[in-house]
Amino acid sequence: MMKRFLNILFLFISIAASSQATLPDSIANRCAMLAARGEVRQLRPLYRQHKAELPTYVRLFCDLAIARAEGNNNRTNQCVDSLVSNFPKQVGAVGRLTLTELKAENLFNDGLYDELQAYADEQVLYLKRHNFKAARIDVFRDYARKAIRYGSSGESGRILGMAERRSDFELLKAYRSDQSLTAFARLTARAELARAFNLPDAACASADSLLRFYADSLNAEVQTTYLTTCIENYISQGLWKKLAEFCEFATTLPQLRAVPLEIFSSIARELRNEQPFALEQPATPISVPTTRDWPLLLPVSVNGGSNVFFHLNTGQHLTIITEADARQFGARVLNVTLAVNTMFGKVNVRPAFLRELRIGSVRFRNLLVYVFPVEEMTAEMKPEICRILGNRELMRLGEVRIYPEKIVFAPSQMDVRKSQPNLRLNDNYRLQLQAEYGDAICGLSLESGSPGNVLSAVVFPPEETDTLDFHLTLNGECALVPAVELSEVKDGNSCGILGLPFLRGFSLVRFDFGGMKLTIEGKQQYNHRYLTDYTADGDLFGLERNAPALQAVTDDSVTSDFLRLLVDKGKNVPNSVVSLARRLEPALFGSRSEEELLMVEIEKVRALGGIGHYSEAAADCRKLLDNNAFSGSSRLEIQRYEQLLRAAIPFGAPQYLSTADSLAVPFNQADKTVSVQAGKKSYISSIDITQSITTLSTKAVQKLGAHVFFRDIQNTYAMLPEIAIGTARFRNIFCKVVEDKDIKITLGFNLFRLIPQLTLTQNQLILGKHQTASGTPMRFDKYLCVQGETNAGYVTLRLKMSGQNSLLRLKDTPVSVAEAKIQASDAVPGDYNEQENPYQGEISIDYLINRQGRVTFDWEKMRME
Repeated sequence: MMKRFLNILFLFISIAASSQATLPDSIANRCAMLAARGEVRQLRPLYRQHKAELPTYVRLFCDLAIARAEGNNNRTNQCVDSLVSNFPKQVGAVGRLTLTELKAENLFNDGLYDELQAYADEQVLYLKRHNFKAARIDVFRDYARKAIRYGSSGESGRILGMAERRSDFELLKAYRSDQSLTAFARLTARAELARAFNLPDAACASADSLLRFYADSLNAEVQTTYLTTCIENYISQGLWKKLAEFCEFATTLPQLRAVPLEIFSSIARELRNEQPFALEQPATPISVPTTRDWPLLLPVSVNGGSNVFFHLNTGQHLTIITEADARQFGARVLNVTLAVNTMFGKVNVRPAFLRELRIGSVRFRNLLVYVFPVEEMTAEMKPEICRILGNRELMRLGEVRIYPEKIVFAPSQMDVRKSQPNLRLNDNYRLQLQAEYGDAICGLSLESGSPGNVLSAVVFPPEETDTLDFHLTLNGECALVPAVELSEVKDGNSCGILGLPFLRGFSLVRFDFGGMKLTIEGKQQYNHRYLTDYTADGDLFGLERNAPALQAVTDDSVTSDFLRLLVDKGKNVPNSVVSLARRLEPALFGSRSEEELLMVEIEKVRALGGIGHYSEAAADCRKLLDNNAFSGSSRLEIQRYEQLLRAAIPFGAPQYLSTADSLAVPFNQADKTVSVQAGKKSYISSIDITQSITTLSTKAVQKLGAHVFFRDIQNTYAMLPEIAIGTARFRNIFCKVVEDKDIKITLGFNLFRLIPQLTLTQNQLILGKHQTASGTPMRFDKYLCVQGETNAGYVTLRLKMSGQNSLLRLKDTPVSVAEAKIQASDAVPGDYNEQENPYQGEISIDYLINRQGRVTFDWEKMRME
């Protein structure tokens, strides 16, 4: 309201100025309009240049706008007095009201209660004398009452003033050191401190008491705040009966405004038979992967469904799902609408009740979330960005540790009543950080949902601010804020927004919501990583982890498909690889490098060959050759693939045949051997799941009845018609022939990938059809690799059947793989050329079997546990 009045006022002044100034109309008008919009950054140079030529009252308005933007209340009040006293005609009646209300607000915020009382009384007399409406007079009467209440009550009055101004850090210090407060002041301070410092039950209890016993002492705005505090807590805790009772009580309050009680009553009625909210969180820390760059995404399961990615946004209070999510996961959507603040502005959403929301092994049960309406979603607003995990859920978890590519949840060990907090919740329940800049204290919104760091140009003048080397002091430590942008906007008492790049400037950012404290460790350089960065260094696990964020910010379907193909090619999903390659081919010809096109074509041909579509793969090779798509060594590679695939056409596709859900056979762990049957005979076969292709010795080819179908100067290949492990049969297995006079069979990945699940123990090999519930991600690109987890992140580890573990960086230990923790004593230093071999260690499957008792490989999900 105040801003609207100021705009009207300044518009009037600009018109008056343009008609009387000696300057050209456009200059005077421009100065006034910039002041009206609060665009101080543009106003300052123009005002400096033409200040002496502007009429006095225009100069005063410009001075007022600059002083107000800088938070200089004293100078603002001087400008108000000069304008009201000396230029009543230019200011006008509406302008006078606006300016005097602005001064009264400043006096209140500065705690100048004696001066405020005298000023408010003076304005009441003036407005009465000039027959202003009662509503306008009541504004100053309210300020006069506040001045008397806060100014004449000693320390209690000072405490009440801080609480109303929401000077929470100042209030916390004063409240801790003073024991002589009135009951009203104590309850008011408790309500505000508990709300700001994440003690929702205490905030609700104090707010409820104030509404029940001191309602006559509360104005409409304060009553609304306390009503919202209580309603928020009852909804958060799922206390539907209490919510209904409270809404019924709230209808009796004398100054009820702006709270849609009928909607909250309807929610309470509809959910009255539901159980209250419950959090199931392990006592030990748990971790989940997150994306490195914006948007910050993490996998979440809704109502027991498959994981979807939620946008973790500390700048938004409520958790939001999409309409498609609500339908897919069976959310109970209520037939009411609420206007709530989101990162996209105020949006009308519908509440939805979830049975469960799970992050790793943390479960939120009986949770109310909100559904983002499809009509509000633009083409740029992808589900991964709109699906938001808000800070209401985050703060329930206690301690949240954010590492570069993972997040750890742990119960809090702190208590805000005994700690020195530097985090608070503002009136919109957004997180705000208190930090130091030079000698000043500033509050900054912490928003992991913001892709950049945006600071107020009002607070940090551009001519004095180095945006490339901007530092804050946090807990006595210097903290770099990278790539700062300056904006004219100053949001209430926030000096700007610290977004994801700020959090990524440290190896660890710890939010302790028990003590409302943020701490940082390990400064590091942050640079955004793109698709080309992952492909250049061969970090395909990193690409897999960050693919959801990369997908969310790309509007290019070709790049999106290329990204998916790079992820899928190591995940044993040949049909997906073929489909993606088919879509990519028309776009890649002539627009991408030959290297990229060759990679796509080779992966497609390999995938077709892997599922036994030899004729289709050979035809694709011929098409590439006829179109002269490649030359030199690339053409020779395609020619060889064509010859090999044409030779395989007479044979059928590989098959796995088993009627048993689980089949266990003896396994010799020492030799890595198992008994197999070919025809009517049994043979001892080695297994090596890290070997891409099954191999047969020349003698084994003869004994097992394999058909040699291709031979060139490099290799010889044969097709094994059938081989059995127990009662499970494998048909049409593609094999590489190796020279050996003995019968040697080594069953490789191309055979075992046909099985849903393989388990190895010290004495059994188990073939199963069940999928693992969790496990560690695997890939088979050049090698079979598994993703290991360190304290701070992830490493890529190559699997081998036996031998000594080795790690490139022993300081990364312990490294978690499946259920094993590899200590420094369990490995030797590794020496790898990471450009040729993009992994940071080698881990023995033998070691894992001995450590865990068993190792399970889920070839459908490509996970190991």
